[in-house]
Amino acid sequence: MTSQPDVDAGQIFLYGTADRQVALEFTRFQFDGKLEFRKADGSGKRTMSADEYERDRSEGLLVRVTRLLDGDGVDHDLDPAFFADPEEVGIKPIEKAHRQAMRQRLSNARTLRFFCMRHDETPGLTHGRVDLRNLIAEHRVAATEAGFDWCPSPSALKRALENYGTPGNRPLGPFLTRGTKGKTERWDRRILELRDAMIAHYWSARGVRKGDAVNKFMTGAKRLREACEREFEAIPKSPKRSILHKWVNDSENYENYKSKYGKKSADARFRGRGRGMVAERILQYVLIDDTEVDALALFTDADGNVVNTARPTLTLAIDLYSRMILGAVLTYDGLSLITVMECLRQVVRRKTFLESRWGPHKGATDGWGKPAEIIVDRAWQNVGISFKAICEAAGIDVHWASVKTPTYKPYVERAISTLNQHVWHRLPGGIPHDGRTMSKMGIKPREAADRNIEAMADDMWGAIVTIYHVEPHSGIGMAPARKWMKGPNRKRPTIDDPKSLDKMFGRTHRVTLTAEGIYFRGHRFHDQATTSRMLDSVLRFASSRAQRKGPLSTGTAKIVIVADDNDCSEVEAWDPRRRISERFPNWQAAYHGLSYSYAGKLKSFVKQQNLAFHSNEEALAARTAYMATLGPRLKTAGARSRGRRQAVATLHRENANLGLGDVVVMATEEPSPSGFGDGSVPNALPAFEREDDRIPPKDARRGGKKATTKAVATRNRNKAAAKQASGAKPTAPAGGPMSAGETPSSKPLKAPVQVTEESLDSLAELERLELELARERAS
Repeated sequence: MTSQPDVDAGQIFLYGTADRQVALEFTRFQFDGKLEFRKADGSGKRTMSADEYERDRSEGLLVRVTRLLDGDGVDHDLDPAFFADPEEVGIKPIEKAHRQAMRQRLSNARTLRFFCMRHDETPGLTHGRVDLRNLIAEHRVAATEAGFDWCPSPSALKRALENYGTPGNRPLGPFLTRGTKGKTERWDRRILELRDAMIAHYWSARGVRKGDAVNKFMTGAKRLREACEREFEAIPKSPKRSILHKWVNDSENYENYKSKYGKKSADARFRGRGRGMVAERILQYVLIDDTEVDALALFTDADGNVVNTARPTLTLAIDLYSRMILGAVLTYDGLSLITVMECLRQVVRRKTFLESRWGPHKGATDGWGKPAEIIVDRAWQNVGISFKAICEAAGIDVHWASVKTPTYKPYVERAISTLNQHVWHRLPGGIPHDGRTMSKMGIKPREAADRNIEAMADDMWGAIVTIYHVEPHSGIGMAPARKWMKGPNRKRPTIDDPKSLDKMFGRTHRVTLTAEGIYFRGHRFHDQATTSRMLDSVLRFASSRAQRKGPLSTGTAKIVIVADDNDCSEVEAWDPRRRISERFPNWQAAYHGLSYSYAGKLKSFVKQQNLAFHSNEEALAARTAYMATLGPRLKTAGARSRGRRQAVATLHRENANLGLGDVVVMATEEPSPSGFGDGSVPNALPAFEREDDRIPPKDARRGGKKATTKAVATRNRNKAAAKQASGAKPTAPAGGPMSAGETPSSKPLKAPVQVTEESLDSLAELERLELELARERAS
């Protein structure tokens, strides 16, 4: 190096890379030619040779900070817009006009500074108009040759000499502020007071809009004009509405925004985001979160019949270091601790169900192991059993995320968005838009849904293994499966005994709750008070189509239980409305304290004992013989009619005898005074103990008054038909009108009509019955 470095005392430099820089201030040249810098924070000094200085400057490691001093003595950075190219391709017309204005402003500032420096170099010149006009004319050609097209007026040059710097010290910064100050002061003081009141009103409450604040200003300005007219004063100039909106927009800052929308919204808008959690190895941090998927699933009963559609809840577990999805559970239970437990079981176990379908697939099916720490929502902290205590017992720390802060787990949100894009929105039952938009587009996901929750889970894992795990992620610069395999912690931590975790957590199952309790794995779990309390809580959310139709039938609801394989004494049922777990004991006290396996063996033993007493073959032979006796008698009962039903009922009421066997067992019994065994209790028939005549009292007629009326009318018709069939005389003369209540014959009588005493008595009896019928109708 042959020349002195380009550096002056007091200049500020930034040393280092963009993410880690140190501010240095140059102080002096040492005797040996090295440059001495002082750290801006006062923590020490730094020296470097001239060659090192030039090398770092050329490589961009040592950047000089250019500061501009304005007329108020305030430092300003140089606006990059001054150097932006207005002819850049692709910019909008507004941006192009702004860049051209900034370029012209820079040119005018440099021109004005040029003439000010020429004035300082010429001794004896004053700030008078004649001297300044002569100075401009003298150096006009030189300014044009220097590229300065604009020529300032003597008054503009005079203001620059007085306001921008001092002779010999004319930095460019003050000249760039020309024309940017003093605009507000042009308005009348009363207009500025209305402006301040308008701004304060806008930021006073959330419900105040900009239009409301502007209207407040316009109302005040109108009153001001009226007052000035009454006092014969000059009416101040009022700004346009666009200027009023600009005043409101320019007043936005942290404090004003906080007073209107609250601290949380102000922090989200103005505060910079801090660095989130950073993992240095796989399974160091596992994020667990849940959401409702944007798709509808078919809800089916035990027979596979579709009874409803619903949006399942997805619970995801993601490794923070590699972004691998370690667990994914689809349920109808919503936000609950049970789904988190089920997801954690997937995290700590090898996913053989994925390996059997896709194989290794570049490591995309290898995401499992024991996490060092899991991050879950704080809402689960006090729900159900002590989740944190169980995890810590298994060697897993639990960290509770901030309340109502989804940005605390942004990687889970990103994974959910990816699944929406690749899976849920593409399904026939997908929900890609809000309800109003889908209604306008004619999208009906509830009618188009075509798969249940199990099929949706298969589609989800297919997208995770074949797309999400093997495609590069911008956050980590590679695919999650590759990041997982290249992690610094190649030795995968695992749970010592996964079954112990199952024992602490229990296994989750979906069962049906009725008024009789819960039937699960051949056992009935029921307590009258607990079942009643549970039905009262969850039945309101049950599917109406799945309910039994009888008015006295029990209600049914699908619930989730947690059962321990080693104890069939009780199960824990989750109540999603009250957010608690209810304990249902085993209805059979004999099974308390037994495992499901041992209880199953006990039931098998009892079944074998029953078969030894009456085998399946014997029962089949007896039923076959009984049905053989029913067949001929059913055929003689005639066609389908009420008589056939009565005959069948009579046949079923007959005593059925067992079929003939081929084994005779001889047995003896100890004699007793009563003639019965030791376990028998003799009972007398209650009929022999009664002292009355055993004749039941006559009850009211079945069917009420309507049945009585119908029976009387039927008897009358039958009697009239019988009389006409026996040749009795009609009750009306030949050719005369028929009396009320009589039925004319459909055919003329062939025999001669004879009136006898018997027919008259019958007619009197018929009239008496009709009179009684009329009285009953009237009553």
